[in-house]
Amino acid sequence: NDYTSLYSWITKEVLRKNLIKAKKCILDGEIVGWWPGDDQQCARYLPPTSLKTIALKSGGSFKDAKESGPVSNWSSDIAEISGAERQARCTLCLSIFDILQEEDNSLAKIPLSDRLKRLDAVCTWEKHLFER
Repeated sequence: NDYTSLYSWITKEVLRKNLIKAKKCILDGEIVGWWPGDDQQCARYLPPTSLKTIALKSGGSFKDAKESGPVSNWSSDIAEISGAERQARCTLCLSIFDILQEEDNSLAKIPLSDRLKRLDAVCTWEKHLFER
């Protein structure tokens, strides 16, 4: 299945906010679900099964919904967060852990510690949206 349409909004938001300074780069990371917490439940990362549900609630569109089951069933993925108002506060975060290429330069043979310095120089981190 092609899930690009479901998650493309998060990369568009990162680009809209100019959080990546390089004109071209290849970053390595993953999308994670995040619950910011409140006075009754602690903040925490959510299980991977919550990603589709949060993406749809956050503005993603899903072309292959028939193959993945009815959208109404997906809310169970974040059932541990009780109540619609609280579930609406769940969000996705693009968590980046490496930079493999900057502009036309491969960084693959550079030590990880140096790549992480380049990563911090290229990216402006925003908590719970785009972070390392």
